[in-house]
Amino acid sequence: MPDTMKPIHFPDTPLSGATTGGVLLAGLLAIFTPALSIAAASGAPPLKLSIIHSFPAVGLEARNPQHALQAGPDGLLYGVTSGGGSANQGVLFQIQTNGAHYRTLHTFTKQPGDGGGPVGQVLITPARVLYGVTESGGSPYGTVYAFNLETKAFRVIHGFAGVADAQFPSAGPILGTDGRLYGVSDRGGTHQQGALYVMATDGSGAGLLHHFKGSQGDGGHPQGALLETRDEYLYGTTSTGGNFGLGTLFRIRKDDKDYRVLHHFAGVNRDVGIPMTCLVDDGFGTLFGVGRSGGGTSQGGGVFRIQTDGTGYRQLHGFGAAAGGPRLPGNGLALTPGGWLLGVTMSGGQRQVGTVFVLDKEGSMLHVLHHFSGTGGQDGAHPVAPLVRAGECFYGSTEKGGAYNAGTIFKLSLP
Repeated sequence: MPDTMKPIHFPDTPLSGATTGGVLLAGLLAIFTPALSIAAASGAPPLKLSIIHSFPAVGLEARNPQHALQAGPDGLLYGVTSGGGSANQGVLFQIQTNGAHYRTLHTFTKQPGDGGGPVGQVLITPARVLYGVTESGGSPYGTVYAFNLETKAFRVIHGFAGVADAQFPSAGPILGTDGRLYGVSDRGGTHQQGALYVMATDGSGAGLLHHFKGSQGDGGHPQGALLETRDEYLYGTTSTGGNFGLGTLFRIRKDDKDYRVLHHFAGVNRDVGIPMTCLVDDGFGTLFGVGRSGGGTSQGGGVFRIQTDGTGYRQLHGFGAAAGGPRLPGNGLALTPGGWLLGVTMSGGQRQVGTVFVLDKEGSMLHVLHHFSGTGGQDGAHPVAPLVRAGECFYGSTEKGGAYNAGTIFKLSLP
């Protein structure tokens, strides 16, 4: 879609079944649980964003979160921050979904046997082992680490070494259907444009599946986590390279064959650019993501969709044209149970410090659920990471704002 939403435009007011367009708004309320559609039809209350934790600006705790939370099998939320902790090299933490009992699980030091600057969403396997990456430390270009949720034991399982290896991992690993870990790095590989790596969950058998070129029709510097779909291909994006220099969307088989660029982002003519995105899959062969540039004449970024075979690419919405509207989307989207796209923008909104928005999969209906204010210690500012679902609520974080202006964790739910 272009910058302005032509078919239907919702005003930036709280969602309520009693407002104009109540039937459609009731459908939005139903994104959380089917039972909400009944309540919405009779005039449901607005959706509520509540701050459940404010990070301190000083001390040993985490601060300034930029990476997606992960819902654990124990009902807790897990996450990392790239700064904070005793060495200011980042923290791995857990917290209850009501904001209670924050706990630091590991403080990164960048010392031998440890990494520094954890990035990306952590992975929790059925064996109750948490995996993540750091962008520094190790050998010395970053690490992959494991943390046992039962024993609380932490260990580095791989240190990235150099040109023949990945360097500076840029997103958390995923667990493939074959039981191996897969991920991407910003640098490394033969061309120093990033790499796609694989290893066993104990760190053995590490190798590279693809060396990104950054030219000759290939992308460079991947930033978002990989996604494996039911066709057992790995899908991802690069933030640079491709035919227009603004990134690509690619897929590859886990046997190191059939690498293919599915889309070259152009940043103009109803296309986005610089996709720093974690893709999401609707389960029916359609992928969704965001780009930081393009989206229209205002260059506020946008939301796109594409089929897993590379056909049907379409920009669904471009940000930034409307005064006080969302601008510069974060690092990905979440799919609600009702099939809506839920996301954040890092800027824009009434206070220009970010928003939470919902968009239908055809790009015809956009609604701002929350305008962050970042003021008075009661609200966050500048959300970066995608939202994650835990139970019947969605959780996210802001890099700034909160009681100490060092970031927050928030919950989106019915009051």
